[in-house]
Amino acid sequence: MSSRQLTQFTRRPAEPATLGREITIRANFFEITQLPNINIHHYDVTITPDVPPVVNRRVFEHMIKLYGDSDLGRTRPVFDGRKNIFSPRSFPFE
Repeated sequence: MSSRQLTQFTRRPAEPATLGREITIRANFFEITQLPNINIHHYDVTITPDVPPVVNRRVFEHMIKLYGDSDLGRTRPVFDGRKNIFSPRSFPFE
């Protein structure tokens, strides 16, 4: 395996599968049928010290509680729990 190759995939057998059973899989997604015509602001954040995403989310929720109605104008940004915040409005602070 070369240093640039991240994974080596197993080849599919030449014969169709005969073992196993059919299962239902549910995925966490929703269909987007239309997008609003707005700019989305992306913020790359660093919360220190380095803590698990659940703690990062608490910090983010605290920020929303403190600044959501006033400085953010009731805008509800979204946070991935690690480093990314997306907002339809720019933040009025750094």
